[in-house]
Amino acid sequence: MTDNRIPNPSFLTSTAEESYKEYRKEILEGKFMRNIINGIETAALDGYKGWRTEIFEKESEKDYEIVQEALRRAGYKCEIKTEKRNNLIFKNNTITERHFIVRWGK
Repeated sequence: MTDNRIPNPSFLTSTAEESYKEYRKEILEGKFMRNIINGIETAALDGYKGWRTEIFEKESEKDYEIVQEALRRAGYKCEIKTEKRNNLIFKNNTITERHFIVRWGK
């Protein structure tokens, strides 16, 4: 019979830290980051001083936070902004949108 218990709390902590490092690496070196960089490059080549995209899934917000930290270290201004707007069809409803915004230059 095998013993599947966690040996000690530090084991659980180190496993969580290693998993998070691997997850960050996957985000920063993967397709998600490449898509963001492509959006930024296209906007810059078109003469814009910023780029934004809508965050559709709550789960992906963590990915954007990882990218935000990396871009800030590289000198970009980044934010995740929540905007509430009135629904055009149903006047009593509001729509909540979340955007990832990157700015550069002056």
